[in-house]
Amino acid sequence: MTLGAKRSKRLNPVAEKAAGARHCVVPVQGGWAIKNGSSQNSARTYSSKQAALNAAKAWVCKRGGGEFWIQGRDGRISESLSFSREGFKKISAVEGIYLSSEMEKDFKSFDVKNFSDAERRREIIKKHGNKHS
Repeated sequence: MTLGAKRSKRLNPVAEKAAGARHCVVPVQGGWAIKNGSSQNSARTYSSKQAALNAAKAWVCKRGGGEFWIQGRDGRISESLSFSREGFKKISAVEGIYLSSEMEKDFKSFDVKNFSDAERRREIIKKHGNKHS
């Protein structure tokens, strides 16, 4: 899914308190984990921060958008990432790019079918052709 991503630095105590309501990438013994801000449990530990970030991005994108915080080893929130279709629409509008109603319908169908990025690309190429080959 193509989503707009906004990255912002968060280093203040107010942001840290707000992190309880969001999903977080946090350092844990043996690596990095993704946790719900209100839970102490994580589903899986990743060997690197980048692997945890990639998994968090995939998780958020599959759900149509969301936000997660990245916690440093010092315990402070270092940054946040927000993904949403609405954000992508706003960024695209500034660039003068809009989806046709048919494309909107296609993307909604992809969401209903829970298509992966690869499946979405395959369907778009099947419908419109691959202009890069």
